[in-house]
Amino acid sequence: MNNMKSNLSYKKIKVLDHDNTEYFLYYMPLISCIQNILEISDISQTFALEYEELYKTTKNKNNGKWWKTTQSTLPTGAKILSIILYSDAANCDSLGKSQLHPIDLSLGNIPTWRRNRPDAKKLLGYLLIIKSNIGKEIKRQLFHKYLDIILESIQTFLEKGTNL
Repeated sequence: MNNMKSNLSYKKIKVLDHDNTEYFLYYMPLISCIQNILEISDISQTFALEYEELYKTTKNKNNGKWWKTTQSTLPTGAKILSIILYSDAANCDSLGKSQLHPIDLSLGNIPTWRRNRPDAKKLLGYLLIIKSNIGKEIKRQLFHKYLDIILESIQTFLEKGTNL
């Protein structure tokens, strides 16, 4: 992953040993990913921080009922950062025998037309496809460990007193 064109470096952490198989998570700190997106100059020009009343046909995140309701409950001066995480299985070799689940990140504060460009999305990490012979409970625990690690940087900010 570090050979990909990016100024961010990825981490690798072992999450589980089960039946002589090691399960790893390859990821980038979430906050670093967000900072990398925000450093793109034209994104900052269209970045929405306030609820905006628009026509109902507009598909921007910052004109929905959720945004309006949530913004009204925030302390004065606080803003919403809408984090979008999404994933889908991807083949990692030409024969289709090796698969991973890439987790991508984008921000709902960016207008849809801009968010759909490749540079407005960042690869946050890869989850290994979990073998089918592992029990459902272990699969569930492994998936939650993956997410705990990925979202850990947000928890660290909260523990330091930063309100996200």
